[in-house]
Amino acid sequence: MPAMIASLALMICGGLGLWWAVWVLSGQGSLEEFSLFSSASQLSWGSALLGALSGVVLILGIVLILAAVIPGRPLLVRQAPNHGAQDHDISTAFTTRGISRIAVAEAERLDGTVSASATASQRHVRVIVNSVARDRDTVRQHIHSSIQQRLEDFGLRRQPRIMITVRKRESR
Repeated sequence: MPAMIASLALMICGGLGLWWAVWVLSGQGSLEEFSLFSSASQLSWGSALLGALSGVVLILGIVLILAAVIPGRPLLVRQAPNHGAQDHDISTAFTTRGISRIAVAEAERLDGTVSASATASQRHVRVIVNSVARDRDTVRQHIHSSIQQRLEDFGLRRQPRIMITVRKRESR
């Protein structure tokens, strides 16, 4: 988010600079006639407009710093602790991207699947499957059970809910 806000601000400043340069180079005006520069040159350091502009820039800077420092949603899915292990301080986790890749691999492994894509969070795994099979419910059940079994094998602390959408594709 901070990078997007900064890039948007830079894009706007660049666009205004390009517009101003074309305006001056086309001979339609000069630096002295440009209203922004002429009005800005008449401002004093104690003017209300300059104070308000400084406040807006200060607030924008604080928002950007907070957006960079405050963490977003967690991207890890933790494994349940191994009760037979000697060291109870060991903690293992999977990234949500890893969980989605596992789901895609399981879906694409089954017959009739043309392609698959998945997104995952700590609570949900959403899989979209393109299939040439006629019976989409059977494909959905096979893929669901395959992904669920694979995630259970990893022993996750909390099993995510698996949601599968099967789209019919024509065979080539």
